[in-house]
Amino acid sequence: MKKFYKNNNKKMFKKIIISIILLLLLISCWNGWKDNMDKNTNILKIDNNFNQITKKYDDIHSIRYWMRWKKMAFIGQLSWKEFVIENWKVGKKYEKIIFLTYLNNLNTLFYIAKKDWKEFFVKDWKESVLYDSVYNNIIYSPNWKSYAFEVVQDWKHLVIKDWKKSNKYENISGLIFSPDSKEFSFIAELDWKSFMVTNGIEEKKYDNVFFKKYSSDWKHSAYTVEIEWIRKIIKDWEILKKYKWSRYPMYWTNSNDFSFIAVKNEKEIIINNWKESMEYDWIYLPIYSPNWKSFSYSARKDWKWIVIKDWIKSEKYDRVSSLEYSENWEHFSFIAELDWGYFIVMDWKKYSNYYDRIVYLKYLPNNNWNYFIGQRGFDMILVKNWIEIKNYLNGEIYSFDWNSFSFISKNKEWKYLIIKDWKQIFINDKIDLLNYKSNTDKLVFITEKEWKKIIMEEK
Repeated sequence: MKKFYKNNNKKMFKKIIISIILLLLLISCWNGWKDNMDKNTNILKIDNNFNQITKKYDDIHSIRYWMRWKKMAFIGQLSWKEFVIENWKVGKKYEKIIFLTYLNNLNTLFYIAKKDWKEFFVKDWKESVLYDSVYNNIIYSPNWKSYAFEVVQDWKHLVIKDWKKSNKYENISGLIFSPDSKEFSFIAELDWKSFMVTNGIEEKKYDNVFFKKYSSDWKHSAYTVEIEWIRKIIKDWEILKKYKWSRYPMYWTNSNDFSFIAVKNEKEIIINNWKESMEYDWIYLPIYSPNWKSFSYSARKDWKWIVIKDWIKSEKYDRVSSLEYSENWEHFSFIAELDWGYFIVMDWKKYSNYYDRIVYLKYLPNNNWNYFIGQRGFDMILVKNWIEIKNYLNGEIYSFDWNSFSFISKNKEWKYLIIKDWKQIFINDKIDLLNYKSNTDKLVFITEKEWKKIIMEEK
């Protein structure tokens, strides 16, 4: 009897060993086939609606498109090194890639990378010299032929414009091109003084200088300066002396229309085309309608806030924010708070329900309806055309023609969902960076597969 059990155990042990070997062989064959598929094709079909268009990486971020030349670039990561992939061309590996873009109208790939605790930029795959820091505040001229950004070298700040370097300063801010693209200005600091630098020429120094504004015909400009704690506006090279204290100059589309905020009788007023408003404790920045025929702003008086649009005042609220015109300028909305509840006021009427807070308010281009994001309890709610969508997460985007709308949500099982035009089209454990493919209504996004990141594209 003992002999029988002993022989039986031996047979069972052999069967287990053979099963393990066969299983290992199957796994090896599967991995070999899968790796071979990854090497031989860039597109692997996942389901009937989406294609996987990249290999698997430890991480992926910053997808960028160049519409004109049908290029796509993104940042990938493998083994703690990051690199740029453009149309399947893999760039050099770096410690970190901070910023990726195309220089508009130039068909030029541009990104900022790190190595040896220094930063540098890469243009058309060619590296610049090393800097202490490279800022991603790149701006373009209105004709798209020039661009400029800020770098730090030897603890000094300088501007690189069309690859030419400015002088070095202690700090730099407020980079701006004139509407005709002929003038480029920025604010510089040196020896505890601030001054405007225009086309390389340093202007008069002040205690502080604030952002410059141009008229649309580029013939006029204005900015705020600070002299012994008093702020004044310099308009066309001359200081406005009528008011003791003034700030935030702004031009309308017509160069003759000019507004700013000033202090009168220790209260703030807004001057619009040299017409003075009532006095308030505080005035927030004015905004203008898309056709430049209407202006509005918010103001505080006796601890209550009101909205003023074309000199007409709203009711009083505990707080107001996010003043917004529709694209066709026929509608006007803002967020209001009253008795600890937030709601939307549209065309002077309360339209929305109450929320614990409202995060964001925006009108859709070519559409009279707005959308906003509210919070009630722990629920984030997307509201579009006054329809509530609960469990909103992030990433609300629109197609190139603004006719398609998508966002990321979460269900009760904490799965990530893509909602497109109010329909659920994709679900996974993780979804990042939702976007539309250039000039189409097809979605592109980053998701996870087998603990790795991939890019998926809608068919």
